[in-house]
Amino acid sequence: MKVFRDSRLFISGFYYEDPMEGLPALTHCGEALCFQGHRLRAHQHTGFEILYLARGGIDWKVRTQTFPQKEGDLIVFYPRESHGTVNPACEETHQLWIGLDLDHLGTEGRRLARLLQRGNARLLSGCHAVESVLRAIVRQIITPLPGRKAVVLGYG
Repeated sequence: MKVFRDSRLFISGFYYEDPMEGLPALTHCGEALCFQGHRLRAHQHTGFEILYLARGGIDWKVRTQTFPQKEGDLIVFYPRESHGTVNPACEETHQLWIGLDLDHLGTEGRRLARLLQRGNARLLSGCHAVESVLRAIVRQIITPLPGRKAVVLGYG
């Protein structure tokens, strides 16, 4: 686990890389409270990244396009797609995210990946129910209890 606590970076939170043994489809997850002035440099992942904005608003740059994300919105970043924030946040944001490598979920995972990319799903508004699911998945990672892999798979 990587912990973010740096007033110079205007962020507080945590990040797990390969968070659950035996579940390679879940590549990373985390939660961060980003203060006014935080800027996330462009970066990319091998799988999909799904980010929910629990509070605030932020503008994402993906390739040459800008996507304004508001509280309650879900944004999807595709594999190997560079993404970062456009400008320093003008307000405090609270973000939760997970990374998924759908190739590890066999034929159905690869089919879902193709559907996501073909449909060009990017920004989904009013996804408030996603917050509790993401929190539940992260809770299983933070607290390694027996059967947690089955619980996480149940959320899929």
